[in-house]
Amino acid sequence: MRAPPTYIVRPQEAILAFPISGFKNSCLLNFSENVSLSGREVWIEARMDAFEFLETLPNATLESLYADPWVCQAVFQSLPSLAQQFVMRLLSCNTVVQEQVLREWLVTQVQSDPGTSVGKEKAKSIDEIYQHSIQKLRKLRVFTQSSTDSYQLHAGFQKQLKYALCHLGGCPWEVGRRKLGKDIEVSFASTELERYARSHWDAVLHYMVGSTSVPDPPQAVVDILLRTNLMQASVDQRALHITDKGYEFMLKDIHIQMWIFILEYIKTLDRTGALKQEDILRFLFQISYCQVNAYYPVQDLTKTQQLLLTDFNNFGLLYRKRSNSDRFYTTSLAINLIFGGTTTSNYSETQVARPRMSSMSDLLTIVETNFKVYAYTTSTLHIAMLSVFVDIVARLPNLAIGFITRESLRSALVHGISAQQIYDFLLKHAHPRMKKNNPIVPENIADQIYLWEKERNRIKFLEGILFDGFNSKEEFEQVREYAQKQRFLTWTDPIHLKLAISSNGIESVRNFIQKSLEIDAFHEQIVARSGRFTASSEDSAFEREFKEKVPLEKLFQCLDDASNSENSARVKTVCACIDHILSSSAIDPQFFQSKQILALILGGLRHHEEQAQVLTIAQVDVQLCKQSRSAMPFENGLLADKEIMHAICDLIASENGEIATKASNVVVELAAGDALEVHETLVDLLLRNALECDTTGKSVELMRYLETIAHLCSTEKMSQYVASSGAMKYILGYLESSDSLLILNIMEVLPKLCQTKAGLQFISDSDTLRKLLAMADDPLFGTETLRFIGEMSTKVAELNVKGWNWGDPVLTQAFFDKVKDKIQDPDEIQQIAAMDAIAAFAASSHKELQVLIQHEIYSEYLQLASSLKMPLKVSCLHGLKKVLAEPTRLKREGRDILEKDAEIWALNQTIYQAIGRASRSNSTTEYLMSFLKQPFEELRIAVYGLLQAVAAQNAEWGIQTILSYGGFFEYILDRNTEPTKECREWKFAVADAILASPFSNLLDPIILFKLKEHLRKGPYIGNSVSAPEMEAA
Repeated sequence: MRAPPTYIVRPQEAILAFPISGFKNSCLLNFSENVSLSGREVWIEARMDAFEFLETLPNATLESLYADPWVCQAVFQSLPSLAQQFVMRLLSCNTVVQEQVLREWLVTQVQSDPGTSVGKEKAKSIDEIYQHSIQKLRKLRVFTQSSTDSYQLHAGFQKQLKYALCHLGGCPWEVGRRKLGKDIEVSFASTELERYARSHWDAVLHYMVGSTSVPDPPQAVVDILLRTNLMQASVDQRALHITDKGYEFMLKDIHIQMWIFILEYIKTLDRTGALKQEDILRFLFQISYCQVNAYYPVQDLTKTQQLLLTDFNNFGLLYRKRSNSDRFYTTSLAINLIFGGTTTSNYSETQVARPRMSSMSDLLTIVETNFKVYAYTTSTLHIAMLSVFVDIVARLPNLAIGFITRESLRSALVHGISAQQIYDFLLKHAHPRMKKNNPIVPENIADQIYLWEKERNRIKFLEGILFDGFNSKEEFEQVREYAQKQRFLTWTDPIHLKLAISSNGIESVRNFIQKSLEIDAFHEQIVARSGRFTASSEDSAFEREFKEKVPLEKLFQCLDDASNSENSARVKTVCACIDHILSSSAIDPQFFQSKQILALILGGLRHHEEQAQVLTIAQVDVQLCKQSRSAMPFENGLLADKEIMHAICDLIASENGEIATKASNVVVELAAGDALEVHETLVDLLLRNALECDTTGKSVELMRYLETIAHLCSTEKMSQYVASSGAMKYILGYLESSDSLLILNIMEVLPKLCQTKAGLQFISDSDTLRKLLAMADDPLFGTETLRFIGEMSTKVAELNVKGWNWGDPVLTQAFFDKVKDKIQDPDEIQQIAAMDAIAAFAASSHKELQVLIQHEIYSEYLQLASSLKMPLKVSCLHGLKKVLAEPTRLKREGRDILEKDAEIWALNQTIYQAIGRASRSNSTTEYLMSFLKQPFEELRIAVYGLLQAVAAQNAEWGIQTILSYGGFFEYILDRNTEPTKECREWKFAVADAILASPFSNLLDPIILFKLKEHLRKGPYIGNSVSAPEMEAA
């Protein structure tokens, strides 16, 4: 089917939650809501003292604490000696100090022997001390780092430390204490107060080892023991028992025990919002400067501190006789809470008030080889601790006797206490006489303890959580693959779709499942709304919400996970979500010009999953189209990054044809920008890849690269670089290949190289025309060669390419000889190809047309217009139409039309009149009109096309030729002669050309009026005639 006519006048989560109950008689932790914590609460390291805890606090909390001089004084005392020196030197200085200056203060200490090994060791040791001091100051944020090599003293800390050094002295609340009189009702020795404090804490320790000799502590204390994992519920959930961490806790110093407990108390109040942790810490720091067993006024305390007073009284840290007493007493436990358990502080021993009470060192044990244990102690707590793994059989006032049995030891092991902890306990509390032995603990006892432990450890227990309830096998496999890849998977049951995840991977797997659910829900919404033409505001809000929950980086990570698990359905789902998000309003238009997108694009282009490549290359194509349509100057930005261009060029060789085609189109669009550097880079990359394909014998990929290079020759600048880079010569070189199929593909590429003057000039200078003429005899691609030569002649004339000269008689004769051979060939295809070549040649310019008229091939060509073979006749008429229409308005702009006395119009008249003579007819028009009575649509369309070209001539002979045939206008104006839409359009095009002719004034005014009315109504009004009626006519 031919193209429509050209008109001139009228163009057409897994979360564990547990309740925290309130303290008895407490006014702070009396709440009923549930506090949700992710997973099991972790063990608080005993090494984290008060000052190390300060290092973990956020800046705002620490700023609040540094507004108190007692806190600043305590922090200063906890610093290493060198750090204290730095602080004192900078205390009166408000400027930034370079690190080099700080180091210069240390140089004098090693100047005496700098070159010796002793000097080097000293320098190394001093450097370690310096680094430790600076690190401590930075962690506590006493030093703020202004730049990479400069420090400044914290302004608030500096101000309050100055105040503390100049004004503080004695104890907090000292003024109010002096105003209080002696308490007549309360009169006891300091030992009694310490016994009171110890009794409260012993109640906690007794409860941990299951002793019933003392009352149970408040429920709030029990909750803290649970949260710190010092105790845990039994299997039946009806009782609590000590854990291995709890047993280790029992062996620590009482100050460390109390600090671990208070630290969890602080976190609980801060987490629930009852009190801020800085208020509690400030109170504890102030208490640390009080005197042991001294009383202080309650009214001097803040409201927050008065609230804390009740809880601290329950813990045994402070003593207050009644809830309305006007004073409270401090114990050594409270005073030593900050400094007593500190391992790194720099303070004098006099600051720490040592309690005068029994300790774990009072326990002395003797273990015999017959597993009998003698424990010398008067403490019921010691007996309770021993009973955890010893079967007590006798009790005396200062002695307990028992046996280590398999059952008693297994009971301890069941509760999580290890054999190593039991061995260390016996070793630590060995009797002096036992310590004289070697080994201290008998070997058979130690070996048997470890053997009994190994009996239980034949099965390895791993903490974790069970995941089940998966909706499908695919979901289960997806989570399983992810957990296995991250090494979180401890057990799996693929039949019942269950798997166990280790405790350190619960949060990660839960987030993965949550993101998967979000992706599935979003994909369902995409499918449900796919039938809508426009997105609503709800759709946009939903897209933005999804993007916030699952960022693009996470989406690409999910794509990798699905790809690694070989879940093709999941890959398709995630790709659909990514594609939708990138195309939605949730993405900022400037996002594709940001550096953030660079890694994502590179990852997508180089992804091993084809769907990811399709998605990415499609999005790049969309963004390039948007930029090309924008009013702003076309700049490719980050999309023109060399790595991205490299990746796109590599995709042209993809086995997926869709990806390869899209990548080729994107390369062409990238080269369409104004940046010449981008175009040159693309050509170089394509040529390099083509050379690699040629070397490896990949002919399909080679042709893709050559076709893409040819597509880039759409402008003069592009063609010039393709020619200068050697790419055009490389392509033309394949015309001499021995692979006929490859030559056919190159012949299809050649017209793209001839789009510009530079391309045609290179082909002209490279003697390609002679090579093509030599190839015309080939039965496979000879016809295409002739067609290309003719079309190239037309293009050369149009662009006025120098050096292309058909005036060369040898070259011209060679061309006509090849055409003559094809015309005389019995094969219709060869004849049609020859006619197409002649038409293209003659349409080049009046010079080529003149050459043709003078050649003998001219008459043979015209005789085919009267051939009995319909395809030959139609092809000849179309070729003649091409020749006659080339210089008219049908092919050129009005300003390019030659004057009416130009030679071309006379030559066109000669050809037109010769058609009739070659067909032995009196008139060419009469001969052509006879074809319109035949029911062959292709023939009628060819005739109408030729008549349109005649009417469009910029010379009088065109209109006069039409006027010479009687009844022509009546036929043209008759709307009932054409059976098909296309025939009607071509017939209408003839009337259009007549009316558009500058010589339409030669027509009768009545005919001219009828033509205008006919043109106004269009081609489709009127009844069509059937094919049989036409044949009868």
